[in-house]
Amino acid sequence: MNTNKQLEQIYNEIKAGSGFLPEAYEKFSKAAMPGAWKELKEFQLNPETEIPIKYKELINLAVASQIPSSYCVYAHTSYSKDEGASQEEISEAIAVAAVVRRFSTILNGIRMDFDTFKSDVDQVVTFQRGLKVLEQRPHKESLSIETSAQAYKDMDHTLGLVPKFFLAYPEAGVAGLWREFKEFQMNPDTAIPGKYKELIGLGIAAQIPCHYCSYFHTEVAKLYGATAGELNEAVAVAANLRHWSAAFNGFPVNLDKFEKEFDQAQSSLRS
Repeated sequence: MNTNKQLEQIYNEIKAGSGFLPEAYEKFSKAAMPGAWKELKEFQLNPETEIPIKYKELINLAVASQIPSSYCVYAHTSYSKDEGASQEEISEAIAVAAVVRRFSTILNGIRMDFDTFKSDVDQVVTFQRGLKVLEQRPHKESLSIETSAQAYKDMDHTLGLVPKFFLAYPEAGVAGLWREFKEFQMNPDTAIPGKYKELIGLGIAAQIPCHYCSYFHTEVAKLYGATAGELNEAVAVAANLRHWSAAFNGFPVNLDKFEKEFDQAQSSLRS
């Protein structure tokens, strides 16, 4: 099939679902469109991948929120809701993005030795695995965490050590830093299960890129039972989001027009 016929078929598929051809797809490289559209259909929109579509959409939303890409935030908030995500799950996905970005900034800013970081992470994972049941981690058995001294004591209680990058953070902020990390990221009782928070974290880390955070979220996701396939899919979702974000922001498409067209398309798809 020649390129023109391929494009005509792709545009017809899009029109069949959306009722029209969105400007962004029309502007996208004609040579790149067949492969990009095939990947989008066969992976991102595929309900039979290892990561359920709802969590793929939450990965997309989290990645989009910290690029930032207003187009993708708007779209994937809507897609997430259509896949059954609650407002709390949406808020948590964005919070994971914020947490990963914060720690990526710290680790890269202090230029922490990677082998030292890796050693700390490996010790934490070994300690957590030794508790036998991940959901019984002592995240609720909190000591009072109002001062840096109390935070360090609680880290040692919870993680089996005080990670060195926490020691590098200003003492005035370390209690709050630790509480957010422990009470949200480590908490198994949030709306998004722990494994999927870590897969969201990996997707964000992979495209920042932050090799510290990629290592951390890979190891902790595996601690929660993530498979190699799920790890690879989380990275691929992030890559796909970055791909389309670059396209939409690079044209650029008028945001008001994009939102109007998107709402029209979603209305057509839902019906």
